[in-house]
Amino acid sequence: MLIPLWQSTVIPSSEPDINPDSEFEGITLLTNPSNDPHPLVAIKSGTTNEQFRRWCLQHKRVCLPFNVIMVEITFGGSNAPICHGAGLSTSTLSDLVAEVQYVDANGVLQSISDPKELRAAAGCFGLLGPVTQLTLRLDRMKMAVMNPVKVRTALAIPPPDGYPIPKEVDMTGITSQMMQRAKADFVKTCETSFYLEWFWFPYQKDVWINTWESTSCRFYFILKTHFFLMRCLKGPDVVISQNLPPYPSPFEVNMQWVRLLSFIPTNFPYPSPPPLAAREPPSRNHHHLASLAKDPRAPPSLLLWPHRNGHLASHT
Repeated sequence: MLIPLWQSTVIPSSEPDINPDSEFEGITLLTNPSNDPHPLVAIKSGTTNEQFRRWCLQHKRVCLPFNVIMVEITFGGSNAPICHGAGLSTSTLSDLVAEVQYVDANGVLQSISDPKELRAAAGCFGLLGPVTQLTLRLDRMKMAVMNPVKVRTALAIPPPDGYPIPKEVDMTGITSQMMQRAKADFVKTCETSFYLEWFWFPYQKDVWINTWESTSCRFYFILKTHFFLMRCLKGPDVVISQNLPPYPSPFEVNMQWVRLLSFIPTNFPYPSPPPLAAREPPSRNHHHLASLAKDPRAPPSLLLWPHRNGHLASHT
C-alpha cells in the first residue's frame, strides 16, 4: 500500500485528501472531454478510489465506466491484478490503460504506450516493476440509475434443472412456474443491465439484487423532471426513490445489535450454535474478534456483525 503507514493502521480510518507533494498521489486530465468521448486521465498509482471519486464529483467531467467496489484500494493495486467490474458489457481496468509508467530494474523511469506491449504490461501482476502512474481512457460523466430489489434466495440465482437444492434453502411456496420465471428474469438481468451484483448474508432467506443502468446526465435530469411532474399531476401515489422509508428501520438496526450480543440466529430452522464447551478455541489471529463478543472461546464464524444495508455479515 502506498498510503501512509499511520493512516493504514488507524481504525476506523478517514480517507486522506490527495497530497500535492507526494510522487504517488495525483490526478491530471490530459484531454478535453468536450472533444474526446474517452478522455485521457493520468492517475498516480497511490491514488485511492475514494480520492478519485471525490475528484470526479468535484469536476463533473469524467468518470470510470466500471470499477471495483472497494474505496480504500489504490489504482496501482486494482489495475495490476486486472480487476474488473460486474456486467457482461464491462471489461477490466487494464483494458482502459493507455500508458504505464514504471521504474525498471536499473532504477530508470520507463513508459509503455504501444498497444501490443500494453497487452502484457497493463495488467502485469507487479512483475513489470514499481508502477508509478497509469493513464486511463475514461468516459464522460454519466449518471447510473440504481434499481435494488430483494427476492427469495432460491429465486435470486435459480439453479439449473435437476440440480440438487440444499435442504437449508427454503423452498416453501415456490412452484416450478416461479422457478422458470426466475430463470428467465435472471438471464434478462444479466444480458440487459449495465452493472449488477447479488448480495447474500448468512442466516438470511432473501438476496439483494442491485442493478444499474448507465445514462447521460441530461437524460437523468429529464427523467427526474418527469417523476416530479407525475407527482404534481397524480399525487403521492407516484413514488420516487428519495421518498422511500429508510431500510433498515431504526428498530431493525437495534435488533441487529441484540442479535450480535446474544448470538441469536436471524432465521430458523438454521442450526443453533453448539454449546460453548463443544467449540474449539479460536486462533490467535481471531482472538480480538472473539473478545469483542465477551467469549474468548467463540469461533469467529459465529460472530455476526450488523451490515449497513440491514443484513448481518459473518466475519471469518
